[in-house]
Amino acid sequence: MDKSLPKFTLACLCYNQAEYVIEALESVFSQTYPNLEIIIVDDKSPDSSVKVIHEYLKKHKDKPNVQFIENDVNLGNCKSFNKALSFSTGKYIMDMAADDILLPEHVQLHVDFFEQQEINTGLIYSNAEYFYSGSNKAAHLHFGKASKLRIHEGWVFKHVVQEYFIPTSSTIFRTSALKEQNGYDEELSFEDFDIWVRLSREYQFKYLDVNTVRIRKHPSSMSTKWHAPNDPQTYDVYKICLKIEQMIQNEDEKQALKTRIEYEIRMCFLHGLKRELNLFYELLQRIQEVSFPYFIYYTIGKLGIRFIKK
Repeated sequence: MDKSLPKFTLACLCYNQAEYVIEALESVFSQTYPNLEIIIVDDKSPDSSVKVIHEYLKKHKDKPNVQFIENDVNLGNCKSFNKALSFSTGKYIMDMAADDILLPEHVQLHVDFFEQQEINTGLIYSNAEYFYSGSNKAAHLHFGKASKLRIHEGWVFKHVVQEYFIPTSSTIFRTSALKEQNGYDEELSFEDFDIWVRLSREYQFKYLDVNTVRIRKHPSSMSTKWHAPNDPQTYDVYKICLKIEQMIQNEDEKQALKTRIEYEIRMCFLHGLKRELNLFYELLQRIQEVSFPYFIYYTIGKLGIRFIKK
């Protein structure tokens, strides 16, 4: 191991992913980057994930710098990652789901790119490929020819507030910046939107134009549960928007928050989420005068009709 190179921490979080975790770990152990610290956290999986991971690690006893943390109770993704973060000694850190796959040069390319950036760069992200387990859907790129998503770099707070454009599994953090923010917000059910907002207020984001991560989509993925009845993620977006309300510094950022709230109102309307619809509508009223279409969304949405069902 070349210790003159910056240490990279790869935190692999597992919950109920026995079917996929070996493929994920194979991609981790196949990384070409030599100074790698691996922290695996199982969040009290009810399936055989822990047994599968133990058996895999027994076969790879020769691998240095590997920790396996087994949570005694289910803590959720944010607390589990923060536990890994507290043990991290790397200059950079990645939060990897145990159902995703990394190409062998992923860490090497990202460290090389991060090392070229200014100290006020807190996060880099890259392209990613989505693929579907148990489905006939073809794989596609996050920033592909058919994608309408735009790439933003530099001081991106306004863009982060306004639109989801970053593929979560491609993000690499400067560890010191993440620790400065006290890691993920443990009161939330998901991490990415909130930490992007907080980091982008203080640090620049940069884009690396490579595709070295494959993101698996399957029925138990968190993204497939979005806007489902009783799923906490939409309410957590509201809580993040309350934070943003206190962070905005100019009219452009205020308009970005308005765009975000209006999007969430449309989603709440379509999915019949009455409680969240009411909260977002009240927040929109505080931001500025509500336009007629959103008054209609609110008025009809109070009936709680689900126009889109999952």
